[in-house]
Amino acid sequence: MAKAVGVEINESRVKLLSVDAGGKRPKILQFHEVEIPVDPARSWEEGAADALKTAFVKTKSSKAKVVVSIDSGEAVLREVSLPFREDDKIRRTIHSEMESLIHNHAIEDLVVDYFKIDENEKGSVLLAAAVPKAVLDDRLSLCQKAGVDPLAIDLDVSAIFNALLHTGAIDSDDPLLVVYGTPKFTKILHIENKRPTSIRTIRFSLPSPSTVQQDR
Repeated sequence: MAKAVGVEINESRVKLLSVDAGGKRPKILQFHEVEIPVDPARSWEEGAADALKTAFVKTKSSKAKVVVSIDSGEAVLREVSLPFREDDKIRRTIHSEMESLIHNHAIEDLVVDYFKIDENEKGSVLLAAAVPKAVLDDRLSLCQKAGVDPLAIDLDVSAIFNALLHTGAIDSDDPLLVVYGTPKFTKILHIENKRPTSIRTIRFSLPSPSTVQQDR
């Protein structure tokens, strides 16, 4: 039985990864994809929820420990420098710091978290992410329709970094550039000293199958 399950949902597919994290390094048990059907009579969320149900049924994966990702293109990402290192002080301050850097959202409509990318005697440098509550609510609603109650929701680039780190793919402190593409965004992740130091997202749209056929 899988000890943990990671789920990614994009516009066209549900991807499920079952992992046994009991050893020194996580062991991938299985990977499964289910296409989200296109049905004009149903909402996309209904089709995605059914695809998520199908993924769990076909893989016989446990729903006890599930982490669901969201596209980091949906988040506002900022680098923040603070003159202290203590996490309790950072958490009391990070919202007001992000509020001064974000101009297209009200801070009360966002969920803010951070990753510490550097610290020294002068303080901390953080990679902070602010995700609209509406985006999180939509993803939780979809999961609920599929009978899934995730332990956490994470950014896809964070999940990729953790996967690379814990499987041994990041085996030195040398700089590493990771490029990850999804239907709406391309993510560029810079890693150094086994820490993510920068994340950039580039919005783009893939051509539809009908457009590709016409071009041929």
